[in-house]
Amino acid sequence: FMTAAQGMGLGCLFSMLFLIKKNFYFFVVFLFLYFLVQLYRRQFPDPLLIIKKLGLILVTSLCIFSSYYAFHAAVNGWHQSEAVSRMQENTADENFKPSVDPHRTYFGANLRGKGVPLSHVWKNMAWGHITFMSCFGVYGNMHFYGSSEYYDTVQFLLILALMSVLFDMVCSRAHDGSALLFALVVICATALVGASLLNSWIADFQAQGRYLLPIVPMIGLFLYSARHILHKGRMNFFVLVFFLFSSYSFIFLGLREIPKL
Repeated sequence: FMTAAQGMGLGCLFSMLFLIKKNFYFFVVFLFLYFLVQLYRRQFPDPLLIIKKLGLILVTSLCIFSSYYAFHAAVNGWHQSEAVSRMQENTADENFKPSVDPHRTYFGANLRGKGVPLSHVWKNMAWGHITFMSCFGVYGNMHFYGSSEYYDTVQFLLILALMSVLFDMVCSRAHDGSALLFALVVICATALVGASLLNSWIADFQAQGRYLLPIVPMIGLFLYSARHILHKGRMNFFVLVFFLFSSYSFIFLGLREIPKL
């Protein structure tokens, strides 16, 4: 199934998930739960061997992450959050200093401290709508948007794709854990969306779809695992259509609108 060298290589790649943005921690949790579901579905002929290989991957990842953290702490100290706060206080603009009254800071910073309710962030500040558009094509410094028709069409296609998946799951009447995998994707994706919304409320208002990127590999793993019950023709159709829409957005909006040097 996998040699020791391949396991260590996968461990190196897996450790990268801990060294990039914290939103990928949700994907790490998803991978762990995905592994448990696959064990439940009896997808591994030799579970004990798989657990040993997984242990090799985790040990390799832990060694790399621990080395990085140790070197980072040796250079910057163990109390990094305090050092960052001091640097922010000494060098940041007045609107971004931690000691300044929240009501006098940048409009999007510490909205909770300013007394802004979470519902206001979602509804009045259109966090959900802006984040959705950003997921499917907003360029520049969040300055260049597509037409409302483009985003409405993408939303409609997403609903159709979801209905297609649910239809296949119901018609297949499969009892192999595919529904459990689907529920796992929904739960982890919802948790990530909630964490991103909470961060915009507590820290800084950033309605950006890039923070939801880990949802893409979650969906990919589900589609691969449930490929035996999904209609191949419809899935290929949706993949092609979304590729064409993304190409259109990048070429005719991104490349055209972004200022040239």
